[in-house]
Amino acid sequence: MRDLSRRQILAAATGATLLGTIQPGVGAVARTLQDKGIEGVTPKDYGAAADGVTVDVVAIRKAFAASKTVRFSQGTYNFGDIGANGVLVDLTALGPGITMIVDAGAEFLCNTTDNTLTAFFLLESNSHFTVKGTASFRDTGYNGLSTPIRGAVGFLLTNHTAHNWGDVNIEAIHGHRIVAPLLINGTVSAADRVRDIVVGHIVADDCYYGFNAQNQGDRVGIGKISAYRCYRPYFVYGVTAHEVEVVNRAPRSNSGAVNISRSDGGLPTRGIRVRYSERENVVLTTTAHVLINHIGPSLGEISGIHVTYDIEDLAGAAPPVKIVTYTAPGGVETNALLANVVDDVHISGKCVGRNGAVTCTANYTAKGRLHWGGGPGSSYDGTIPKQFRIDDNYAPA
Repeated sequence: MRDLSRRQILAAATGATLLGTIQPGVGAVARTLQDKGIEGVTPKDYGAAADGVTVDVVAIRKAFAASKTVRFSQGTYNFGDIGANGVLVDLTALGPGITMIVDAGAEFLCNTTDNTLTAFFLLESNSHFTVKGTASFRDTGYNGLSTPIRGAVGFLLTNHTAHNWGDVNIEAIHGHRIVAPLLINGTVSAADRVRDIVVGHIVADDCYYGFNAQNQGDRVGIGKISAYRCYRPYFVYGVTAHEVEVVNRAPRSNSGAVNISRSDGGLPTRGIRVRYSERENVVLTTTAHVLINHIGPSLGEISGIHVTYDIEDLAGAAPPVKIVTYTAPGGVETNALLANVVDDVHISGKCVGRNGAVTCTANYTAKGRLHWGGGPGSSYDGTIPKQFRIDDNYAPA
């Protein structure tokens, strides 16, 4: 009875406070199992099944409420249905210092039910946010052809209040049939910024965006975006200081797989470096593979843009790069004399296809500089020298 009583005591909820553990090696100290276990809080501690069927979202919320470090072990975590601009797990109130540890074989699943943009994880003021491992997302309700785009975002970083926050480090994100693995938006503010984001690898499979930044998201470095069957692997406006490599296969959009924009009434877009390669173009690309474009005619600036491209497009007739102004969101190209600025643009690379010319549509009152590196199959059309001072000796860094 005495031994059984001890076993009962140790098996009780407080039993972990009575057992100790010590790691091997010099300098290790004894700790209780309870203390050690707190480091590994998981949604399964709060009832998550991770079977892909049981809705685990409440258990996930409870895990984050208990600890800023949450581990997701192997399994499919079903977040359930989401609609009407919904967010499944809002981490904002936890503040800075959140860490997600995602083991191999862990996946996040949801079902968007409305023609709207939804989100798995929302962060609004969460500096020092870290993801270790690969966060994999899938949305059974996604439809990239809906208006507006229907589906979920993996991580939504936003700034809808007066916060200046950042230091986001994500090892890898895998999105399958979602709107975007990573999207950044918020108020149009030059002072209150989401910034300092480092991502090792984004894999976007049958998504709308690979990465999207909308007047928020400065100082971003992405080791590689691997896009397959996507519409807009890289689409940004109103941001500064990005460096990213994009590898695009079987694109679905007819224009602007890389879209570097400035929105009407938005902030300048500056200091963007993109290395872009494209293969297996199965749609007819008619506008351009890389768009450098003002959306709306009001005064704005796009400057310090570096694009190096390697494109094989035997199906389409589009230029590798186009510099253009549109009359409005969803509008048409305009040739009007505009005060918009496009300056200090560096272009080099090769384009194998029916049109290797870099083209320019809008007429800018503020003349820009085009640093032209050219390359096999590449040239610029006759309108470029009218809009830009040309440096034919440019060589990419």
